[in-house]
Amino acid sequence: MTMVDRFLTLAATASLLLLPLGGCAAPAPVVRSSGTVPGEGSYGFGDSGAPPAAAAKLLTDQLAQRGLTPSDSPRYLVQTEYSRPPAKTGTLVADRTDAAWQRAPLKSGGQVSRISVSVTEVATGTEVYRTSAWQRTRGKADDSALLMQAALTPPPQAPAR
Repeated sequence: MTMVDRFLTLAATASLLLLPLGGCAAPAPVVRSSGTVPGEGSYGFGDSGAPPAAAAKLLTDQLAQRGLTPSDSPRYLVQTEYSRPPAKTGTLVADRTDAAWQRAPLKSGGQVSRISVSVTEVATGTEVYRTSAWQRTRGKADDSALLMQAALTPPPQAPAR
């Protein structure tokens, strides 16, 4: 076996070993939630508007399942936010924390997609529920529905002791 044959064999073997890594899925979205979604009442979207269509459908379906109905004079104000900043942006902060919006720019060219939902009682101005989800992504596909699904999925219950 010549030196060229050995090199080609080694290169082919290495590429076969690395092939499964090329199709790895992105890590699961990171979700943070506080409060509880009200069990009944009416809602309206705030000035932030509704999220992208696929995510908005998931949100309105979840609100309906919990007994909330759309109204022009709502009891609850629902505000949403969806962002996907350019890959090379970040925030300069003196004391970096784990907050997703304070992360340094990604060097790999990926992006961080974020979605959040806030439910506020109109009469008192009290935020009764907030959830957000973020995920590192690549490409230009709309991932708002995936993030909304993750944000609205209740966390697993701790086992009873």
